[in-house]
Amino acid sequence: MHLSRQKTSLLLILLGLWFVLTVTTQLWLIPKKMPHDYDLFPRWYGAREMLQGVNPYTDAVTYPMLKAMGYPLYDKYIHRFYYPATVTWILLPFWLLPFSLSIILWCGLQLLLVLVLPLLVFTLLSWRLPPLLLALITVFSAVPWRHSANSYVIGQYTIFILACLVISWWMVLEDRPWFAAIALVGSTVRSEGIVLTAALLLFLLLSRHYKVVMRWAGIMSVLFFLSVAQIGFWIPDFLHDIRGYEANQATTFAPAIFGVNWLTYLMIAIIVGWGIYMLYQMYSLPMQYRLPWSLSVFILVALLTLRQTKDYTLVYALLPIWIIAWAGRKQPWNTGGVLLILISPWIYNAVGANMGHDSQVEQFLTPVLLAGLLTYQWLRWKQPYTQPTSITVSTVSA
Repeated sequence: MHLSRQKTSLLLILLGLWFVLTVTTQLWLIPKKMPHDYDLFPRWYGAREMLQGVNPYTDAVTYPMLKAMGYPLYDKYIHRFYYPATVTWILLPFWLLPFSLSIILWCGLQLLLVLVLPLLVFTLLSWRLPPLLLALITVFSAVPWRHSANSYVIGQYTIFILACLVISWWMVLEDRPWFAAIALVGSTVRSEGIVLTAALLLFLLLSRHYKVVMRWAGIMSVLFFLSVAQIGFWIPDFLHDIRGYEANQATTFAPAIFGVNWLTYLMIAIIVGWGIYMLYQMYSLPMQYRLPWSLSVFILVALLTLRQTKDYTLVYALLPIWIIAWAGRKQPWNTGGVLLILISPWIYNAVGANMGHDSQVEQFLTPVLLAGLLTYQWLRWKQPYTQPTSITVSTVSA
């Protein structure tokens, strides 16, 4: 594929930023003590074992891993491989490197992604927002929205998954099915990423983007059979570990916040009904807008109906927040509200520490608030619009 000089320059700039941010994470963000106490480490350790033909879901891998991390052996349900075995091939370069190098490259990449994603999203939406507002939203998304920090400080995967979903949106608009499919393969590295990917693939299938779906299926089939050839049929082990994680209270379920079964089921029904209503309303939109609106709905429904591992999965809520900022851009109060939402994690943290609340309160209230704001902005925004002629990220000014 021939790259234009402009695109080559953009690629070199991004690689340069990655290097700078990698150095930043090494010198400033990554603690010097407990070098293996990162979310990347269990996957790095398990993937390397898997490359040698060892099943990473077994205690024979978990116990040495816990010892290397400095955790007691009874924490085996808290720190395990847990991820689908295909992650070994999806992120292979990071597993081949020594952990000391892999972690700083991974954290530097997460910091780069969280800083670039707002610009990419707003460019895809053709929003030429003022530079100061772009800087504020970007900085607030990376720092006051403290869930993002988990990705670039302790090496989590949520920003990477969100970036893959946004890149797939971009590639669908550019009619590049192979790149869209590769991005959607990348978004399957975690269990909730698999759910979001499945929802987006169904969306693309119904939208007749068959090339993307078929290419994704082809790539995933190859990765799946490669992993089976290494360690056998691993799906039962993967599901057993997930169930063990949930049984040991390592997850929270937002609709169960009140502890009343019938109310939990009622809230789930309301959430799913809201999602179906919104998706139906958005069906006639052009793809440039229908995909991000629909993906925002998928994210909020997933956050409210799936069991979550603490509150760091709220990173996915960044896309609905950015969509709300764009849709309500002509309302001065909306911008202030978005910035307030982006600092709300610290408010939850302070209030929760004083009142004894756990993260379940934030995991419930934040997506519910965003669902309300997204619905309000949708009802205001839906109006006659003009189909854009082309979208080229490298040429649209932010």
